[in-house]
Amino acid sequence: MTPLRDLLEACRQLDRETFCAMHAPGALVHTSLDHQLVDDSAAGASTLRSIGWAEMTRASAEAYKALFVEPRVGRDKVVIGRAPHCDLTIDDVSLAERHAEVSIDGSSERPAFRIRALEDLLGTRVNDERLGVGVWRELRSGTRLQLGFTRFFFFSSGDLYVMVRQLFEVAS
Repeated sequence: MTPLRDLLEACRQLDRETFCAMHAPGALVHTSLDHQLVDDSAAGASTLRSIGWAEMTRASAEAYKALFVEPRVGRDKVVIGRAPHCDLTIDDVSLAERHAEVSIDGSSERPAFRIRALEDLLGTRVNDERLGVGVWRELRSGTRLQLGFTRFFFFSSGDLYVMVRQLFEVAS
């Protein structure tokens, strides 16, 4: 996982288009803190919630980490699980060996992302709704994901760029 603090310098030095070209098309953002990361009152919103962030400190901002969702060469899917052969391996016993799969349709200027549960050990939730095995659900920036007991927010790389800049402005 890459601490968002480490991405801040790239966000300061690069424009959004260059940042996106240098990074995977999407990322899962994780923190052990119980903060609301995005304002989910508007569908697809990727702006930080202003209420409740006034007390944000640099230390808590640095607790956020990103896992980039990047398919292997020649593939358009990323398998997430605790097994070492997964594309994204997460060391958490609450995840199945092959827990979920993210599909990336990069045929357009703005890639489309979907997720489906592969196994139902402790479940996969999208915006707090349980996802049945094999059922696909669209991912948009700000979507809340729960894989087993591990919680993430999904962001496209362009929205991650904006979010990182905003997060550290709020925490300053």
